[in-house]
Amino acid sequence: MSYLFDHPGTVFYAIFVSFWAVTFLEYWKRKCASLAHHWDCMDFEEEEEKPRPEFAARAPLIERNSVTGLREPSFPAGIRTQRMLAVLIFLVGIIIYRVMGAMPMFKSRELRGWASIISGSTGAVVNLTMIMFLGRVYEKLAVRLTEWEMHRTQTEFEDHLTFKVFIFQFINFYSSIFYIAFFKGRYVGYPGHYRHIFHLRNEDCSNSGCLMELAQQLI
Repeated sequence: MSYLFDHPGTVFYAIFVSFWAVTFLEYWKRKCASLAHHWDCMDFEEEEEKPRPEFAARAPLIERNSVTGLREPSFPAGIRTQRMLAVLIFLVGIIIYRVMGAMPMFKSRELRGWASIISGSTGAVVNLTMIMFLGRVYEKLAVRLTEWEMHRTQTEFEDHLTFKVFIFQFINFYSSIFYIAFFKGRYVGYPGHYRHIFHLRNEDCSNSGCLMELAQQLI
């Protein structure tokens, strides 16, 4: 069964995906430049963008814009930097929590059942359920955190929101896959000297390796 995914054709498929990804990004850059020219946004400057209504309603200060010369709502840069650092620390904590949460799932005896295929499928279903649930939570959390940072323009707000959502969703979707591909079955130790992480024994792969379970997670 594992030969279905582990055969010489996998190498050519990986090469094809690599070239496809690079080509897609280059064509996307061309599309973005074409749309920017079509919408006359090539020389757009963020300093000329007006403040967001939410920012204007909550900003504690009114200062003169050095570019437009108009008095606009303002927020102290030092406080914004402190909030962004706090959000970054919180983001790292979420990442560690998600990665550590994926490990016990694949160590649980209740998820193993009687056969490796059944256990892998069960773990994949449970992991998918967690991904769908946490994905909704992360999206709402990212919006709240970005609003708390008090970004002046809509462009700044969307850039920081996109970054948070990307990091959240990347860890949410791929933490279990990275665990199976690079950590499961490694650093196991030997009888009498098994290695543990957070009081959990490092799990070993089946006799056929972890590729089958990895394929189930990807599917």
